Amino acid sequence: MKLDLEGFARFEPLLLKAWTSAFTRGLESLRAMELAADSHAAVRQALTSDQAQRRFIRGVHTGYDQAQRIIGLHAVEWERQIRDIEHLRTAMARSAHADLDAKINVLRNRQLVLRRMLDAILFSITGHELQILRRMRVDDRIHRIDPDVVEITLREAGRLNRESRYRFNLVCDLTTVIQVGDLIQIDKAPGSRTTWNIIELKSGRVNTELKGYLERGKTALDESALKEIETKLGRHAVSQARRMERQMFRADQVVSMAKTDRAIDARSGEMVRSNTVRLYTDHYGQALENLIKKGGTDLAVQTIERCLHFVCLPQKRLDAIGGPFAVRHVFFHLMHTEVSCSFEGAGDPKDELDHLKKIAPFFDFVELNLRDSFMQPFFMFPLDFPITARLVSGQIRLFTVMDFEELIRMGREDGIPMRWATPKETEDVKRFAPIIPGSPGARGIHVAFEGDDAHTMLVGSLFRVYADLTTPRGLLEMAKSYPQHRREIGAAEKRQHVE
Repeated sequence: MKLDLEGFARFEPLLLKAWTSAFTRGLESLRAMELAADSHAAVRQALTSDQAQRRFIRGVHTGYDQAQRIIGLHAVEWERQIRDIEHLRTAMARSAHADLDAKINVLRNRQLVLRRMLDAILFSITGHELQILRRMRVDDRIHRIDPDVVEITLREAGRLNRESRYRFNLVCDLTTVIQVGDLIQIDKAPGSRTTWNIIELKSGRVNTELKGYLERGKTALDESALKEIETKLGRHAVSQARRMERQMFRADQVVSMAKTDRAIDARSGEMVRSNTVRLYTDHYGQALENLIKKGGTDLAVQTIERCLHFVCLPQKRLDAIGGPFAVRHVFFHLMHTEVSCSFEGAGDPKDELDHLKKIAPFFDFVELNLRDSFMQPFFMFPLDFPITARLVSGQIRLFTVMDFEELIRMGREDGIPMRWATPKETEDVKRFAPIIPGSPGARGIHVAFEGDDAHTMLVGSLFRVYADLTTPRGLLEMAKSYPQHRREIGAAEKRQHVE
């Protein structure tokens, strides 16, 4: 990802400043108490002390607040620069567009990297509650920010954060995840249950009066209220009231999901429930971190449980061995270890070239991570800053491919009746279930258990191998345990209903 351009200040010093604020302040607070903080185990041990826990939370809060301010101020500045360049572009000759587009591209990339850092903060303070965070989206796009609105919201977030170092306030529009509300507020005071709140900030006389109508009507405006608004404030105020009504309703549903595990989804309009019975699976985070460290100096490969493959190497090494085609070649032999390389004299290279074209497409893991809001941001990986910076800037490249055909074979070996789902089986979900890369046009993997225990794993489940680093065996465990898990969820819902 291109982050630097002639005429712009270097990006890495700014990234380091934000990264240091976001991810070191809590550890520094423990070290100031002369407690060990050089490993996960040491930190967990340190936090058994109430005093250390309180100091740690306050340190983390201070760091997150500083990082958000750095991220917000620069995101606002860059958005204004982008808008100025876009306006200038309309008056410039086509011959000048390439240079202007290059500037816009670098500024947008910088925004995205810092916004994903804020996503890492969001994931951290919400405990990775994706079932709740998914309720905060109205579409799949990463929205541009309104610099004037974000500037105001950022000031309010800072003011609220100064009031309590146990109450975290993040600017929704600065994340790539949240499209509901202006601020998300998470209260993590020690000894109390974590609480969520979505705050709408409205200014001006009209908005203040409309908010009064909505609060009196508990967010639902009847016809008499709308007529009164039109008479008193004008027709435009009715449209604004409707928008505020939708915004308040969506915010209330997010809080409802956090409190009761059920809410009306902002996108579908349907009642949804979160799984109160959680299924925990293994992850391959440590293996990936080790691979990245090795790939910082030379070509390194890693296969996770037969079907998930990674290639990591410096960009200079990638250029030297032939670029993306060479990566495809490496993946082919990782996926087919029984095949000797034809380019080394073991057969006809033309046959191997034909096979190379047929393997599943591979992805740039870092690019995928930056653009998929619900993947665990790689800023959360315990990597030293120099490696993180080289990953972000593209000096270290990390590629991946998931061989779902091999996953199906592994499932069958374990007694799980897996196969590609047919178009008929996924007809009702094709609107939001994309075709799986490398599949024969399938939108899911069908698990053909008997009766109601049969189910189809769609992309949302299968791509947990990237979203939260679930191992392939973890996916098989999800498939195998579905019948029991479904019954446990049903029993839990019945108990809730009785209560």
